[in-house]
Amino acid sequence: MSTVKNVKATLTGIQGHFTRQINKCDDLCKQAPVDYIELESYHKVAESKLEHVRNQILKYQDVLAATNIDEEAMKAVVQENANYEDAIQTKLQHFVKLITIHRATTDIAATASQNLTQPEVKLPSLSLPTFSGTEDKSSDNFWNRFFDSVDSNATIARTTKFIYLQIVLKDESLKVVCNLTLTEDGYYSAVQLLKENYAKPQRAIRLLTQKLLDIPQPDGSADSLQAFRLGLSPCSRC
Repeated sequence: MSTVKNVKATLTGIQGHFTRQINKCDDLCKQAPVDYIELESYHKVAESKLEHVRNQILKYQDVLAATNIDEEAMKAVVQENANYEDAIQTKLQHFVKLITIHRATTDIAATASQNLTQPEVKLPSLSLPTFSGTEDKSSDNFWNRFFDSVDSNATIARTTKFIYLQIVLKDESLKVVCNLTLTEDGYYSAVQLLKENYAKPQRAIRLLTQKLLDIPQPDGSADSLQAFRLGLSPCSRC
């Protein structure tokens, strides 16, 4: 007969194996260039291991519920396991996003090479800033550079623009558009959502005000006045 202790120990072991597989995917994503074939393979193994984790979590909760555990403690265990699964799903969705973007970029390039002349085939090689939505500065710099390099470029299809946008977004800002489809309408919706969330004058004013408040006040000496002047200079470019 399975005891709570034995089932919990098995669950901990399975979760450990799963975490190591997730770490392998993370390590691959940090390489340059990313080996997407290997990443897909590791991701499939991770999904398979997740099923084992889920089954063991359910078994653990069933065994635990059959004991004299009080209702509040049981709810806490269920919530903890739910939070664990949510965090894991976020990780896996990140890998799926990277793989999907890579596939789409590869498909666009392959289609172009079959239908267009060589000068038109090449996708623009662009140096773009990344944007997470939590940077300690206005989003204007990101949007200005993205507009100049991508959005205003009439030779780039809107679906391709969406791919570039997804590549440079990360963390919080990527979650804002992660459920949109890779279409022209999806690109329009993504831009609108991002601007509604981040292109707000009040946010830029709040950040600038905080920067000003963080500058040490001068005490009247030449050195402190010079330090105060230099501290103001970056704010003029926020």
